[in-house]
Amino acid sequence: MKWFKKTYQTWHGHAAARYREAELLGFISETAEKAIKNHWKEEVGR
Repeated sequence: MKWFKKTYQTWHGHAAARYREAELLGFISETAEKAIKNHWKEEVGR
């Protein structure tokens, strides 16, 4: 069962890394979207 535990830990590590990556990408795109909208409002508001 040693190999099972090792495989599970490896897979779990990859899944966690992928989740963090997706979370980070989501945060970046959300922030960029807000920045663009705010910039657009300022441009139109002039």
